Amino acid sequence: MPVAILPDISEQMCIGCALCVEICTTLGPDVLRVKPVEGWKRGKAFVFYPERCITDGACIGVCPTKARSEERRVGKECRSRWSP
Repeated sequence: MPVAILPDISEQMCIGCALCVEICTTLGPDVLRVKPVEGWKRGKAFVFYPERCITDGACIGVCPTKARSEERRVGKECRSRWSP
């Protein structure tokens, strides 16, 4: 059965620092972006190109709130690899 590892970001935990976006863009995959959110000075990170993720975990390491995680999907089953 195919296994896909997809990036996931908790919008409730994201504080909009964009450190994850910065590290991802610097290292090359360029998976994440920042979207504007009403009522916030800064936007919130979101997954723009999930298929580009190389699952190196760099974005998880820089996130101060651990809003960033990865999900492993096996068929219809899904479970978190790293918990916030």
